[in-house]
Amino acid sequence: MFARMISLFGVKTSCLAVSVIVLTSACAGAADHLPLYRFYNTKIHQHEYTNSETEAKEWQKVPHKNKEKVLGWLPTGPGKEVTRLYRATKENGRHYYYTVKPRGFKNFKLEPTNMYVYEHKGNGRVAVHATCLSGGEDMFFSTSKEELDLVIEDTKNAIGNQRRRFLNVFYVLEEKPEE
Repeated sequence: MFARMISLFGVKTSCLAVSVIVLTSACAGAADHLPLYRFYNTKIHQHEYTNSETEAKEWQKVPHKNKEKVLGWLPTGPGKEVTRLYRATKENGRHYYYTVKPRGFKNFKLEPTNMYVYEHKGNGRVAVHATCLSGGEDMFFSTSKEELDLVIEDTKNAIGNQRRRFLNVFYVLEEKPEE
């Protein structure tokens, strides 16, 4: 799956690149996992993600940032079948998410987030699918293919922009692990 995804990113624009790096050990309990929050920024019309409860609380205070949901649970650090999900911004405030730095990735500022995702399906893990605008903006992650299809269709109807679609980009735990 990952080798096929990487080949998709040889084209001009890229949304996300996925690596098959396998790191050290796996995390197991609730204390070793953080929620992956999805917000929608109505000011610049993009989805934003964090696994920081502090950042999520700050974003909830901002009138143009609407909390949508928790997509799942992420490990707190590197481990077996785990890779880092980077968040970078451009000068215009737009966010870009990736696990391997895309080619031609210039004039971006890497944000100090520590989000880690599972690379493969496993016990209790669900696939996260993605779509982005043709220039890589507004990355939308979802565990539901139906929700992904709705966002793709809504965007095409609203602004005539065809989003790119990526299935099984990474995996998260579906439910909060027991302590």
